[in-house]
This record gives sequence, C-alpha cells and structure tokens, in this order.
Amino acid sequence: MDSERRGLLLKLLDIEKAINDIELSTNFRKLKKNLKNLESFGGGSRKVRIDSPDNMEETIEFKSNSADMKITIEKYKENLDKYVKRLNLLYEEKSNLKKQLFP
Repeated sequence: MDSERRGLLLKLLDIEKAINDIELSTNFRKLKKNLKNLESFGGGSRKVRIDSPDNMEETIEFKSNSADMKITIEKYKENLDKYVKRLNLLYEEKSNLKKQLFP
C-alpha cells in the first residue's frame, strides 16, 4: 500500500512539474500576451508589429483590423489551444490522482 501511494505521489509531483513547465515556458507566455494584445488592440489605421505565430523569432507587420490581423489571431489561438488542451489533460489527471490519494 505504501509503495502504491508513493508511486501516486511521485506521479502527482511529475504532473505538477509538467504543468509548471508549460505555464512558465517563454513560448506559452508570449502566445498569451501577444494574443491578448491583438484582441484588445484599438482600431484606427495604425500598423501592428508583433511576433509571428509561426516563428516567434520573426516580427510581422500589418494594418490593424485587416484580414492579415484576423488570420494572425486565428493562428495564435490555434497555437495556444495546443498548450491549453495539454494543460487541461494534466489538470484532469492531477484531479483524479488527488481523489485516489485523498478520498
């Protein structure tokens, strides 16, 4: 019983580390920040300069409220969704382990 409980606790710690790694990763944080900036961007005919969703090392530029901006927002959402799905699975697994450990 103790070895089984220890195994579950270790697995829980691994899951928490994986969650922490994702949430603190530079790429995840940049995706969230840039998406928030794009979605809350005011109108006008100003040009927007932001990291490319395909390669965060490159910067792209386009007019606000243009078709390019909408496509970029969708790409950011798709990229961020991959992280969010993984996080949701990890949180669900963590919750199930906690239920087993602490009934």
